[in-house]
Amino acid sequence: MLIDIENQGSDAIFNHFKEQTESPEERAEVIRAITIQFSSFKEFAESLNCLIFHINKLMETSNLPDLLSYLSQNLKKVFKAENLRLWIDEKLTGVLYSYDEKKQMVRCLNNKGYLFKAHESGIPLNS
Repeated sequence: MLIDIENQGSDAIFNHFKEQTESPEERAEVIRAITIQFSSFKEFAESLNCLIFHINKLMETSNLPDLLSYLSQNLKKVFKAENLRLWIDEKLTGVLYSYDEKKQMVRCLNNKGYLFKAHESGIPLNS
């Protein structure tokens, strides 16, 4: 719907809906649909702006503990997650490690459990 408004202009879309809807209930439903679209677009745009901001900040980060800590601390909101952690797979030892918001190292064996399944499948673990 937003693409139609962008391509045809708001007046053309308004006239189309005015011609196609006869009752006040139908018009209210169209207005509700447009409002939902705009609200959804606004939320998406805000999340995208936030993500771009954080990517720029991450490009300034030079060491791994700071980078992983920043991810854990700041990108939770963007992905609407309680926890967010990027795990580094240390192939020589078979240990996954990361850093939390307080820059404390967290280690995990990747040979069983939910983390193992997520790691093997390549699908993110949604906690």
